[in-house]
Amino acid sequence: MPIYYDPSESRDKTRLQQEVINAGKPLDNLEMLTGADLLVTPIIDNINIPKPFVSSINENALTVIGKMYNSKPIEVAKYVEIPLPAVLATYKFWQACQAGILIQRKSGNDFTASIPKLNEIIGRMLLWTPDPWLLIAANIGCDRDGKAVIDGKTSGFTHKQVVSSKMSWMMSGGNVIEISRDNLTSHVIEYAERKLKQLNQDQNKFVVRRKWTRQTIVGPNDKRWEWMNVLINLPGIGQKRAKALADYAGNLVNAIVFLCDTNAVKELGNNDVARVSDSIKFRKLLGIVDDNTLGELGNYEYKK
Repeated sequence: MPIYYDPSESRDKTRLQQEVINAGKPLDNLEMLTGADLLVTPIIDNINIPKPFVSSINENALTVIGKMYNSKPIEVAKYVEIPLPAVLATYKFWQACQAGILIQRKSGNDFTASIPKLNEIIGRMLLWTPDPWLLIAANIGCDRDGKAVIDGKTSGFTHKQVVSSKMSWMMSGGNVIEISRDNLTSHVIEYAERKLKQLNQDQNKFVVRRKWTRQTIVGPNDKRWEWMNVLINLPGIGQKRAKALADYAGNLVNAIVFLCDTNAVKELGNNDVARVSDSIKFRKLLGIVDDNTLGELGNYEYKK
């Protein structure tokens, strides 16, 4: 079963077990794209992360992944203006992640140093896999002052912070695996391989791997979530801009009227709410020609 690792994991002085490196294959940009160091997957085809997709990751990652759930690759390519071969390769990579397990590996004090970044890391991983694993290789204890002791050394974090960070990861939909030292990593990988192979071969077993998460940007906790989800699926918007656009416009009608008015979007000049390119794509989607706007049909006034 294929094991992929980010090339940074095989550099000099790496703490990733050599046995795992020998059994795996390097995959460029794995961590940058997914937030993970390792991928274990039952998909046996060679996979790669195409450069055209990597170069536009900040603009298109969430949109492409969202479209993959219910669109054909050629539709995705046209929608986000990425070459079809790159979308096909990305789609294969996404399938490998969906069927497999992404693992973020932390050794010793590297784990505590990463605590402020863990929410961002699992957020990226959840875009790609229903199983984001956090693998911690360390002996973790607590001294008399409540400080976390990592591999015998007092850290700059409290034990409470360490426990809370692991619980947060799990409550966001991930799994936390703890081993006492790095050279036990192969035990985790071997079991993951064996279990995924078993699940892949057993056609009669129904396994639910996707988990509920409280960490969605747009969800039922926001009273506007139903109409905000309409905005999410618009060209170039996604979850973050949908929320910012909702905050700015106040309701769905105002958001749509604003978004189709390229001059208004340009005048606002806030790419976190909407970009001019988003407005142009939306106008094209609606079939609006010349300088016409939906605002001409009503009395909507933009906030200044």
